[in-house]
Amino acid sequence: SVYSVGCGLGGKLGHGRYGCLGHGSDECDSVPKAVEALSNVKAIHVVAGDYTTFVVFDDGDVYSFGCGQSASLGHNAVGNDE
Repeated sequence: SVYSVGCGLGGKLGHGRYGCLGHGSDECDSVPKAVEALSNVKAIHVVAGDYTTFVVFDDGDVYSFGCGQSASLGHNAVGNDE
């Protein structure tokens, strides 16, 4: 399972701006929370930036979510993915 964790702002554990926690919203979390969309895959590496998250799985696939300015998520589109 993949859990969201962030540096936090204002006493929150995870700051969800642009959907960077992977829960489909901009909400902040005060405790680690499972990313439901990734519950059936095995993550081997997670990298997080200010407002982006990348997850590498054991089959080689890479998932990304969060702020997509300048196509930074690698989806060939500009915008946010939640």
